[in-house]
Amino acid sequence: MPLLFALLLAAAPLPDNAARARLDAMVAGRGYTAEQLNSHWANGAVTARDADARALLWRVFTEQWALQSDEISGTETRALLRRNSDWLKGVLARIGWFDISHYGAVASQAAWLIVQHSDHDPAWQAAVLADLAPRVARGDMQRSFYAYLVDRVAVNAGRPQTYGTQGRCRGRGNLELLPVIDRPSLDRRRAEMGLDSVAEYTVRFCGPRE
Repeated sequence: MPLLFALLLAAAPLPDNAARARLDAMVAGRGYTAEQLNSHWANGAVTARDADARALLWRVFTEQWALQSDEISGTETRALLRRNSDWLKGVLARIGWFDISHYGAVASQAAWLIVQHSDHDPAWQAAVLADLAPRVARGDMQRSFYAYLVDRVAVNAGRPQTYGTQGRCRGRGNLELLPVIDRPSLDRRRAEMGLDSVAEYTVRFCGPRE
């Protein structure tokens, strides 16, 4: 088989029914490889004692893998994001949030990731953001992740962002931020939320200039 053809076959997404079955198995804590088990999220799921936290971490493990995998089509990835959002809405209706003081920092971050990726439901993102403000104040939600959600909600509403977390790489070392308020004081605001400087973020997100 020609090498190029073999590479194309390797990169082709799974049929949607096979992809759905693979994702459903991973959400249930099955169907992952030994290599994938080295994931921060999978390790957290395996050791989680709380059933909601364990289910959350398997979902985020699956979501993060799907977003980066050539095996899963965009259609199936978006469907997974919606299923995860719907699941989290039901859980949060019972528990409020995966508070750090009760569930730990990893679970709080995982819940935030699902909300952050729920751009199909900006009204829900905004509602969660409002609920998280007092939790940030008392240490039950990470300031840095809260800042990302503040910016995501603003951008999705067509407003300038506050912390400069949303943008696009235009090549190595070239980060094009979406509109941001008061650019001269941006690094100060970022520091207040535990974020690195824009220059450091640019290198981390886009790589160093060549």
